[in-house]
Amino acid sequence: QVGEKTWLLFEGHWIWIYEVSSTDTSQSMHAWPPFQRKSGSRMRIATLFKNIDMITRLVMAARELYQEQLKTHTVIWTAGDYGAFGPQGSWHVLDARPSRPMDTVI
Repeated sequence: QVGEKTWLLFEGHWIWIYEVSSTDTSQSMHAWPPFQRKSGSRMRIATLFKNIDMITRLVMAARELYQEQLKTHTVIWTAGDYGAFGPQGSWHVLDARPSRPMDTVI
């Protein structure tokens, strides 16, 4: 929920994650691009002493875990808007479904 904080201990450091409404001007959001969820809210990750390296390692660990889980799945991609990230366009994961044995494929 917007405003609800989740605390976690990562590599011996406390990190908190929470959502802020995109219309809430009391929360300073200096990152670009502003990664917005479809609900119109943003996720904010914070740690003591503005430890950017700790947040980067947390995000990379989450990314590696996500990619490791996808190894047993078939990933369906869709093309994004042309020009959203330059002339080559962009790709987005539409869905990931568990892979099935080849002998069940017709």
